[in-house]
Amino acid sequence: MAFGKRLGGALVGTPLYQPFRFIYQTAFGRDAIRKRRDRKHFYAQFISPRDLVFDIGANEGLYSEAFCALGADVVSVEPDPRNLEILKKRLRGRKVRIEACAMGSESRTQTFYLSNRNDVAIG
Repeated sequence: MAFGKRLGGALVGTPLYQPFRFIYQTAFGRDAIRKRRDRKHFYAQFISPRDLVFDIGANEGLYSEAFCALGADVVSVEPDPRNLEILKKRLRGRKVRIEACAMGSESRTQTFYLSNRNDVAIG
């Protein structure tokens, strides 16, 4: 399964990514397919085609991807360059504007620290 995830990561942004992800998740990750479907269904209650939607802290773009699928005009904001690379690949060819910055209550320059730990979960 780790090989499949690495291969999928390498395919992000290519025409092969979507079919590979569907086949892989059909075999090994049906829960991910259900979550993607449920996410799109939930947001369809609030988002119509051509609505302007902001995804602040877009990470790797799972929500931005759903917003694009609903036909929204999406602005994805992500400061982490590691996530930004994946975000750009995942959303390539979609109607989305990606901003490589952080959001705050005032306009200023700030030092941005990145953790090298990959076991930190977001609640």
